[in-house]
Amino acid sequence: MPSPPKPVATLDCQTLDGRTIFVTVAKEGRLYHLSTPGERSHICHPSVSSLDGVRREILLVYRARVVPTI
Repeated sequence: MPSPPKPVATLDCQTLDGRTIFVTVAKEGRLYHLSTPGERSHICHPSVSSLDGVRREILLVYRARVVPTI
């Protein structure tokens, strides 16, 4: 039985229309899973192998940019 995805981070993102969303990033094996509180989830393409790739995927899927934190 495969183990559930392990949470890696929760990112504060701003959509292109100005709304703020929180995207939870989890990793299962070599795959990254993205989800939002509205239960919209997405499994990243296997070529996404780092958090920089996850940021690009968030832009493509959710039309949102990750807000830099201090």
